[in-house]
Amino acid sequence: MLFRSIILYIKMLFDHAEDMKMNWPECVGKKAEEAHEMVSKECPDVRIQVLTEHSPATMDYRLDRVRIITDSNGTVLAARRG
Repeated sequence: MLFRSIILYIKMLFDHAEDMKMNWPECVGKKAEEAHEMVSKECPDVRIQVLTEHSPATMDYRLDRVRIITDSNGTVLAARRG
């Protein structure tokens, strides 16, 4: 039953992937806290991770995650789903 639920969840995510916002270019140049707030207002159902540009990160692709990448000063370089 759990496996079926997971499969249905994954199918739901990918069925709606074309409707999902994938990048937040409007966050580039802002502070991480401000970008976090912007993304969470638009997509309250995603997990948001704030990482510096050289932080280790898993390579799995998740539509329920947004990564905000910052430089060493906390300024956003990129914000994208995945």
